[in-house]
Amino acid sequence: MRPQQHFSYPCNKEPNPVGSSGEVILWPSETEAKERVKWYFGNSEIVRMIKLVKNETYLEKMVKAREESIRKMKQQNEEKKMELLFNEVVEGKSICELDAEELKGLIKLFALKKTKVDERRKQLQEHDQPIEDNDNNAGEKNDGHLKI
Repeated sequence: MRPQQHFSYPCNKEPNPVGSSGEVILWPSETEAKERVKWYFGNSEIVRMIKLVKNETYLEKMVKAREESIRKMKQQNEEKKMELLFNEVVEGKSICELDAEELKGLIKLFALKKTKVDERRKQLQEHDQPIEDNDNNAGEKNDGHLKI
């Protein structure tokens, strides 16, 4: 018989052992167990299948969400590893000591950093563009301050 603390009871009744096949299953009461079975079989098979499908789709969504979060964590871990490896290379570690996977990771890191630098450069260039709508400011750069 399993210990009682492994089960959760929806009501505050003392559990009574009910069951067959060597292992005893604990229920809040025999009458409540019978009511639950009667309720289950009282519903049509279509209603039971709809509830089953709802549970299945819910669980599938939960699994997909967990898989996505795990994938993101793995990607973040890989990025952190590559940043640490890059710092080691900067501090003097020889590139010849790196294996193929580490080199591929560094190449990805360099590409990522390059795109970030390019985006930042583009933002700065857009910020420095002259204002063309106002004739008084023609040819002047926009430094973010109003000209009077």
